[in-house]
Amino acid sequence: MGTLHGFVGLFFGLQIVTLAMGFSSGGFVQSCTSLLPDHSFNGVDFPPQNSDIPFEVNAIAGEGESIIVSLGIRVSPGPIPPFTGFMVDVRKSEIDPAKGSFVEFGPGSTGLTCNGIQDSAVTQNSNAPKTFVQVKWQAQENGFSSFFLR
Repeated sequence: MGTLHGFVGLFFGLQIVTLAMGFSSGGFVQSCTSLLPDHSFNGVDFPPQNSDIPFEVNAIAGEGESIIVSLGIRVSPGPIPPFTGFMVDVRKSEIDPAKGSFVEFGPGSTGLTCNGIQDSAVTQNSNAPKTFVQVKWQAQENGFSSFFLR
C-alpha cells in the first residue's frame, strides 16, 4: 500500500508543478496587447509601475529601416536597483498592432511572438538583474518614417 500512496503523491505533486506559471524567462503572451505585467506570484499581482521612471529607453536609427533600442538605468544621484523584467514593441501608432520584428538580441533579451508576428516584441530571457539591454528592430516595410516605441 505504501507504493500506491507514493505514486498518488507523485502524481498530484506533478500536477501542481505543471499548473505553476513563471515568467522569469519572458514569454508572457497575455501581455502582447497592453504590455502590462499581467501575472502574479503567490496570489500577489504585479501592478504596473506608477512612480517616477528610474529607467530610460532610447531609439537610434540604424542601417536601412532599422532602429537600435536600448533600455537602461537612468543616471541619478541615488542608487537604483536593477530591473528583472521588461517588454518592448514598436508600432506605427499607440493603437496599431506591432509592426516589424526584432532581429538582434543582446544579453538578457529574447524575442516574443505577438499577434502571429515572430519576434514582434522583445522581453527578458531570465530573471537575472539587468542594468542595460540593447536590441535591433527591423521594419516590415520600406518607408517606415515614424514609429511608436512601447
